[in-house]
Amino acid sequence: MSRKIDKLSRPILRNLAPLNAARRLRSSIKLGQKPVKHKNIKNKPSKTNKKSTPQLDAIWRHILSPRKIATIKAPHMISAAQIKEARLTWQGPPSQFEPRLLCKHDCREDRPAIFAANNLSILSASMGNYVILPTSAIFFTLPAPVGPPIALQKNCGSLILQLGQSESSLIDNLRYSGLFESAQYMGEEIKYNNLFNSRHRCSFTAKVARHPLVVSGAQYEIDSVFESDNKIMIIEAKQRNNLTNFNLRQLYYPYRAIYDEVGRQKEIICLFINGWRGNTTIWRIEFSNVQEMTSAKCTS
Repeated sequence: MSRKIDKLSRPILRNLAPLNAARRLRSSIKLGQKPVKHKNIKNKPSKTNKKSTPQLDAIWRHILSPRKIATIKAPHMISAAQIKEARLTWQGPPSQFEPRLLCKHDCREDRPAIFAANNLSILSASMGNYVILPTSAIFFTLPAPVGPPIALQKNCGSLILQLGQSESSLIDNLRYSGLFESAQYMGEEIKYNNLFNSRHRCSFTAKVARHPLVVSGAQYEIDSVFESDNKIMIIEAKQRNNLTNFNLRQLYYPYRAIYDEVGRQKEIICLFINGWRGNTTIWRIEFSNVQEMTSAKCTS
């Protein structure tokens, strides 16, 4: 088992060779079955779980009031212009009616009440257009971690790694602990770091549950991509308390963008990571059907 280091006297994480990391992981968990919970990865919480607010609920009720939401049985398009136009007749507290923020539902709890009550979800379909779907299947339930946490040792060779409290800092600390190069993940040396960061656009056709999804130039963001000789790793990271689910869009959009270009040349690994108060949980997500967003399953 990994040795825990005194939080008060020494850095929480220390140098760890990739091979030793793999051995420690194999001795502590069953690979390919359950998510891995890594303890003592030092990152201060940056946010708590966002919940749908009364004002957000009221704004979406106002936006959707001309539409018969309860009768939606197929994908329903709504434009950014329509969302902004609803502001002209809004009589509630001041709001910018910013479409990008109003349509960003990263987990079930982020959905406005009118979406939750009618089993609806929303995805970006193109530049300035969104699609409302009569399903909540885009929210993937994360299996609870099992077994004791594994203490990783931090790479203390860099002064910069000690700084920062962001999701990027969390990923950097995991990467330089040697975890991503261990047998459980890449299993080989990472050759290219932090690729494809920030915002990009993608186009593809897919299914969400039984519903068709047509994406044409939709914008997405990605936290990090690593590449080795034979594999590509896509990472989405969060820092939220009691996170039990996430929107598959966050992994599927970048996955499809990369798969459609180079997916037949290298294996693609998708990781969803959540860190909170020094504990970090990693789920490996696979899409059994590349053409179906909701075919996701947790494999480790």
